Formats: sequence, structure tokens, C-alpha cells
Amino acid sequence: MLFNWFTVVAQIINFLILVWLLKRYLYQPILNAIREREERIATQLKHAEGKEADALKERQLYLSKNEELDRNRTQLMQKANDEAAAERSRLLETARKEAGALRLKLETAFREEQSGLAADLSRRIRVEVMQVAQSILKELADSSLEDQIIHVFLARLGQSQEAKSFNWTSGAERSPSPVVIKSSLPLTPEQQELLKVSVRSTLQLKEDITFTIAPDLIAGIELSANGYKLTWSVADHLSSIEKTVDQLVKARTEKKPVDNNQVA
Repeated sequence: MLFNWFTVVAQIINFLILVWLLKRYLYQPILNAIREREERIATQLKHAEGKEADALKERQLYLSKNEELDRNRTQLMQKANDEAAAERSRLLETARKEAGALRLKLETAFREEQSGLAADLSRRIRVEVMQVAQSILKELADSSLEDQIIHVFLARLGQSQEAKSFNWTSGAERSPSPVVIKSSLPLTPEQQELLKVSVRSTLQLKEDITFTIAPDLIAGIELSANGYKLTWSVADHLSSIEKTVDQLVKARTEKKPVDNNQVA
């Protein structure tokens, strides 16, 4: 049997070309496709594992948050109960205070109503006292009111050990202002001279004496210097009488509720 080597060689070459073509255009793409699919599957598996891990984390987070919500709910319920109890106590305390304030207002109104008559009586007494004082001043005016006031003032000045012991001259060293005598009525030159001589003799003064008018003294005289004052006026007596009347009325007014409680 004769071999055609050319044909054999050609067949071998054709076979190798076919193998190369199959490998190049069929087998290699199949391998590439298989490898890519394996890689895609591996990636999907990794992604699935990541999703599963994320799901597990989410589940743990959910469980943790659920437990935290349960704890917070319990705490909130306890806090709400505590706040409700505190608010109830506050409202009760407020109601108690308001009731006490209302009771105090009622008691005050009752006392004021009881003391109304006493206050009216006090005002009437004060008016009567002022009328009596005015009548006395009118009677004194007939016998030289100014002389009577000066006489009484000088008598009080002579009896005042505090005025005699006061260091009147130290004031003159610190301040140039002289000794001042205020009177409710204008004084005649003779009356002023009498006061100057008597005051300087009694207090051993050498300073000048200035005379001014102060109607608010209400029939009186005031000697002042270096922060010290010696005053005599009808207003002092009226104030003393008024204080006495107020004390009597107050004592009577405070005694009445006690008697009412005892009767009740």
C-alpha cells in the first residue's frame, strides 16, 4: 500500500489547524465562560454570605433595640407613675395652701370688719383731740403764745442734762454753720434776744445763733446744731396722745376675737 505523504502531511496540518481553531474559537471561550461563571458564582456566594452576615447583624441589632425599648418602656412607665404621683402631691399641696390662704383672707376680713368700728372710734377721738388742742392754742394766744412757748422750752433746756453735756463747740470746728433755733411763729427781737442769752448761758455757747421759721412744729421751738436737736411743741404732745389712743384701740381690737372664740 502506497502512502501519499503529501496527503498525510496535509491531513496532519489540517488536523492541527482544526485543533488550533477549536481551541482558539470554541474551547477557550468555553473555558473562559466557565471561569467567569465560577467567578460570578463565587462573587454571588460571597455577596450572599455578606448579606447573611448583615442580616444576622440586623437581627442582633433588632433584638438589642427591642430589649432596649422594653427597658425604656419600663423606665418611662415608672417615670410617668412617679411624675403623676409628684403632680398629685403638688396639686394637693397647692390646694391646701390655697385653702389656707382663703381661710386667712376670711379671718382677716372678719377681723377687719370687727375692727371697723374701733377704727372709726379712733378717728373720731383724734378729731376731738385736735379740736381740744386748737382750743388750748387759742386760749394761750390770748396770753402771748410765743412767750409761753419760750418759757416752756427754756425750762426744758435747763432740765436737759444731755444738752448740757453735748459738745456743741466741736461742731463749729468741723462745720461753719451756726446754732439754729426754729420756731413755728415769728419771734420778736426781744424774744430772740431772750433765747440767745438763755441758750448761751445754759449751754456755755459763744457761737452765733440763727433764727428760722418752721410751721410744721405746730406751736413749738427746736434747737439744733452738729446733729443734735432739742424740741418742744404741741405736736409732740398730740403724737403722744395719738399713740396712747392707738395702743388702747389695738389692745381692745385684739382682745375681741379671743372673747368671741371663748364664747363659741
